[in-house]
Amino acid sequence: MPAPLFNMVTELQATIRRDFALAAPAILNPLDSRPLVEGEWLELDSNYLLARAGDNNAGTADEGLNAAVFPVFTERGRYETQAIGKVTVLFLGMYEAETLIHPADVGAYNIGDPLTVQDVSVGGVVRRGLAVSAGADERTVVGFISKITGTGASALLRFVHFGNQKISAV
Repeated sequence: MPAPLFNMVTELQATIRRDFALAAPAILNPLDSRPLVEGEWLELDSNYLLARAGDNNAGTADEGLNAAVFPVFTERGRYETQAIGKVTVLFLGMYEAETLIHPADVGAYNIGDPLTVQDVSVGGVVRRGLAVSAGADERTVVGFISKITGTGASALLRFVHFGNQKISAV
């Protein structure tokens, strides 16, 4: 079994989880060309369905920078999620977690850097993950780096999530 891409550091009991239907339930199939994995961040679209930014909307790769985004807390390939077309996300609450869904250049990051949801390449597949923003536009910060263990693409990026916060000139 492969290593998980997303691990909770704090206890899960204080975090509110919620199941949402997906705009494109085909991504729940583990044999899809770009299957949904734990720790990937999805946004709520105008129909109150979870979607990858840009996948079901007419937008660019930066779409979703100001959207309500949540990390998936369901392992890839679970049969019950495929059957009902829903996935569990971490909806509300403060928590600390570790993720492998980040850019390979985490060595340039520092403790306390704000994290935004962006397109990142993980194993050659583009996913929505966490990265320090290099842009000067307004973005939604979803957490702050608390620890980095390792280097490159295999580094564990630990972050604290306080809630989605809009900031400008990141």
